[in-house]
Amino acid sequence: MTDKGSDIRMSRAVYDPAIREALTLGEVGRMKSVLKRARKVQAETGNLSAGIADLEAAIARLEKG
Repeated sequence: MTDKGSDIRMSRAVYDPAIREALTLGEVGRMKSVLKRARKVQAETGNLSAGIADLEAAIARLEKG
């Protein structure tokens, strides 16, 4: 069994690079996919709010054109 602290560290280790890569590539579809998974992890561990906010802002900006 893991504690919430280890869950947070693990999810950050997995999702921080994925979020940065999605933002760098600028592909809306990829951003939405990462965002969906990140929101699920956020609901479970409560630690990805900054990355989620970055993805939401980038998606909105790119979809505006």
